[in-house]
Order: sequence, then C-alpha cells, then structure tokens
Amino acid sequence: MKVGIINIGDELLGGKILNSNQFDLARILAPLGHDIPFNLVVGDDESALARSLSWVTGPLTPFKPDLLILTGGLGPTKDDLTRQAVAGFLGRPMVESAEALDWLAEFLGRPAGEMPWGQRLQASVPEGTRPLRNPAGTACGFRFEAGGIPAYAFPGVPAELDAMARLHLLPGLKGDGVLLERSLYTWGWSESAQRQAFGAIELSPHFRFSSLPGERGVRITLSSLCAPSQQAGRAEELDVLWREMLKSIPKESIVDTEGSALPQAVVKLLLSRGATVSVAESCTGGGLGFLLTETAGSSAVFHKGFLTYSNQAKTDLLGVDPDILKSHGAVSEETALAMVRGCLDRSGATYAAAITGIAGPDGGTHDKPVGTVWIAVAAHGIAHARVFKFRGDRNVIRWRSAQSALNQLRLLISGQMES
Repeated sequence: MKVGIINIGDELLGGKILNSNQFDLARILAPLGHDIPFNLVVGDDESALARSLSWVTGPLTPFKPDLLILTGGLGPTKDDLTRQAVAGFLGRPMVESAEALDWLAEFLGRPAGEMPWGQRLQASVPEGTRPLRNPAGTACGFRFEAGGIPAYAFPGVPAELDAMARLHLLPGLKGDGVLLERSLYTWGWSESAQRQAFGAIELSPHFRFSSLPGERGVRITLSSLCAPSQQAGRAEELDVLWREMLKSIPKESIVDTEGSALPQAVVKLLLSRGATVSVAESCTGGGLGFLLTETAGSSAVFHKGFLTYSNQAKTDLLGVDPDILKSHGAVSEETALAMVRGCLDRSGATYAAAITGIAGPDGGTHDKPVGTVWIAVAAHGIAHARVFKFRGDRNVIRWRSAQSALNQLRLLISGQMES
C-alpha cells in the first residue's frame, strides 16, 4: 500500500526537535512492503491541517494514499489541535468517549468523576470516529475515514506512537510484499570514487541502490521489493549483484561485511580476538569512549579511558614527557605517540588509541589550524600516528575525530593498517 504520513507540531517546523516519528514509521512499514509517497509536516494550526487533509485525500493530489497516519497534537495543552482540526474537516462536533474516559481513569489511577478538566479533554474525539486506547500515555488516538481513505490519529510522543502503531495498526497491516536488502558501511571512500567503481554495474528496475553519507560513514544499500512468490529468485539475483558490488569496494574501506557501523564493528573485532582496548582523549573529551561503550558487549573489551585535556594531565596520567610537550606542542605526532604508548602501558590493554587536536573555534595557528587532529593507535610493539585536517564547527570536528580514531583502531586490529 501507499501510506501517507502527516506529522503535526510547531516544534517540528521550528527545528526544536527532530522528527523521529517519520523514521520510526518507515522502519515499521518498509519491511512489510509498503511505500511512503509523502511525509508532510504541518504546524499546530487547525486550518492548515484541515486543508492538508483535503489536499492529500482529494481528486487532484498526485500521490493519493491507500492509508493515512497522523501523529501529534492529541495532548491536553492549548496547542494540541489535531482533534478539532479533524472534526472540522469531517464537519462533525467533538464528543466525549466514555470508553476513552475509562481508559484514561485507569491509566491515571483515579475515578473519572475526579478527572481534571484539562486531562479529561484527551477523552474527546470527533463524532463518528473510533477511539483507540493509548497503552503508554494519556492521549487517546482515533480512527476515521478521510475521503474514503482509512486514517489513524496517533500521539506524537515517540514511545506512545510506537506502542499505538504496534497495537492498532500492525495487526491489520499485513504486508503483501517482501523487502530484500543488503547493506554495509564504508569509511574513507569518497562518493566520486564510489560512483566510478560502480559505474559499470547495471541495475534492473527491480533493484534500488542508495548511498547515504553520515557521521558513521557512508551506508550503501541494495534492495528489492517483490511478491512472496518471487522471493527465492529475486534473493539469488540480489546476492549476485551484491557480490559484484563488494568486489568494487576497496577492502580497507568496508567497515563490516555484515552491516555494522564503526563502533559495533570494532567491538566485534575485539570480542573475536579476546582483546581489550583503552583510550586517551584530549580534544574529544570522552567521545571515543562513549562510542565504544554504547555498543552491547563492550564491557568485555573496554578497559580504561583517560581524559587528558590539559598538558599536566597528559604528563600525570599518561607519563608524557614535558619536554615533548614543550618542544612539539600538545597537537603533534610526538605527543600523540607518547599518549598512546602511555595509555597502553598504564592500562595493560591489548590495544590503545589516543586523540589530540584543535577543535576550535579558537586555538588554531598558521601551521596548526583549527581542525588539526593527531590520532595514534597502538598494540604492544606497534604504534601508528596520523594527522587529520577536519572542517566544520567544534562538535563536527570532535565527532569526526572520535569516529576516525575508531576506524584507525579497526584497521590496526584487522591487520589492514599501512606501515
């Protein structure tokens, strides 16, 4: 089916919060074979929402959906106007649902008769619509028809939306297609090099290719949507094409053939070798340790973390010679190597990584501009350091530094690091 989505809220339009609901709904719908022809974002405005409903369900819309999902605007505050907007669109009054009021009273643990007026408003729905219980909150959802199209109105709070979609939407939303997909992350492989490498590979209309750059690398995906009866044959075609694409990617650029991003890939490598890692960080202030420990199973491999933001901390915690800092500066190859060796020796880990750089916005010089970052990695008897020149604001530089340090660790642990 074609499933249209309308997300409601001034906070979405104003950039105050990220619209994660569209992402979450797509993750539910796409594997079932359903397509999302549009995702509209509308402010907390009754008239704007009513007009949007008229347009997407009307005869002139270029992408009329088979199903419509509304998220947001069902709470008790003054700017929660979705109920009223739908009622206006349908030309019906608002009514209190006794069933919804009972759910609300049960959720709050108080008699319906003692319900504050503001809370009680959440049990109201447009007349003729079917109220939908919210198992994770107080805002009642409802089901209605818009221009002959079935529609669901769900709360905008992500946890409540997820709970209600799984309770009310999924049971009747059986997929009539199968989504087949192969995906992996690459690191340090430019998009222009990618285009050249894949230039000779021809894809039939049955397959979709996507390349999505992000802070965790470039995610490359090859997918195909097919009927269940076509699954075996299409899967075989997909595997052949995927193997052909893998041959075109430099081996050192493939983060993990099973689709893991950098943090998960590094933890998997360490677990497979029964190894541990420790980190020493300056400009990233713990970002590398955070990325490593956000992965399940990291407690078995993450040993120690040293936050050595000042020169004194580098000397006290890692044993960096003050003469190195005086002669070469904190942001230098010599200091990065001294940091990583000190981290390895003082932690007793199998591997270590160290980061020292200038994240800005101040502190840069002609020779060492903002964005200059030295990253060193080491194992016993081995130490490598490399300078990176990152562009962007302070946070971008810090996160790129932490991610790049992860990649340097990956190359060292997997034996792919150049001498």
